Amino acid sequence: MKIKTTGAALVLLLALLPGIGMSADKLTWPATDLTIKADPKKPTTEAVFSFKNKSNQAVIIISTMPSCDCVQPVLAKEMFAPGEVGELRAVFTLGALTGRQEKTITVSYSDEAAAPTVLRLTVDIPEAPVRLSVSSVVWPQGFSKGTGRKRVDIERLVCSLRSHAMCANQN
Repeated sequence: MKIKTTGAALVLLLALLPGIGMSADKLTWPATDLTIKADPKKPTTEAVFSFKNKSNQAVIIISTMPSCDCVQPVLAKEMFAPGEVGELRAVFTLGALTGRQEKTITVSYSDEAAAPTVLRLTVDIPEAPVRLSVSSVVWPQGFSKGTGRKRVDIERLVCSLRSHAMCANQN
């Protein structure tokens, strides 16, 4: 038999349990602003926000809301006992982004009266070491050379370039 709980039921349950406190000020974050430099050759980069529960009551994190789909917050668990330390990992997917990227993660607690904590992540992404520039195009035999849109398989080209770069680095 599965039991389905709602947010309201969780808050009610926590209100009935003695010693469960949920105020944001009980968690201390040594750094709420982090700046990292990404490696443009890797698809993701990661930052770690550490925290500690300095209170004598448990603290529950109910949500971690990123400002962008490119940031994935990762928590090992939601409830942190008194004195317990934890970390929130922010996995940033580079995609086609370059330059300075400023994103936030809003951390909310089960105590609705507690103000959320806003974590700021700045990622500096250098331009990719390879830039694609086309000076001529060779059409396969039988392919129409007329005007209009043409499909170019960039993924295969990038994989070819990566393989070549890996071979060059091994020599």
